Amino acid sequence: MTKFTPMLLLLWGAFATVALTGCWQKPADRLIGRWQGKPQQAAEDELSTALEAFDFSISLHFVDARGVNLALGAGEDKQPRSGTWQIIEATPDRLTIEIDAAADAAASASEIRRFKIRFSPGNDDQFTLVEDGADPSHGAILFRRVDSP
Repeated sequence: MTKFTPMLLLLWGAFATVALTGCWQKPADRLIGRWQGKPQQAAEDELSTALEAFDFSISLHFVDARGVNLALGAGEDKQPRSGTWQIIEATPDRLTIEIDAAADAAASASEIRRFKIRFSPGNDDQFTLVEDGADPSHGAILFRRVDSP
């Protein structure tokens, strides 16, 4: 039995390292920071998405685990908004979030929208975003991290 003790300790150490490495980062921490998004190109040349017809970008700044600033538009004609966000569901490579963005501080009506986020495999600096329930032919928006939190 003593022959197997070092092997068991080695296996336990390897398991603990792998398990803890994946648990250090909270799902919200993956999003904190500034992101820039543009319509994602379709995978095949003969396919195109509805979003590809428009030249626009979206800036997202996940300020902290609750606050978000966003701007939608082309060039200098950005429409800034701020609001709150929360994670509804999380898996290792996907998140479902809700964003409640008001046009300004004086806006009384909330505008809650739900989005599905899929991180690129092995890359926390890039994700695609699709509005929950949106027509798949609209396509996705590809976001790339602009800065670290």
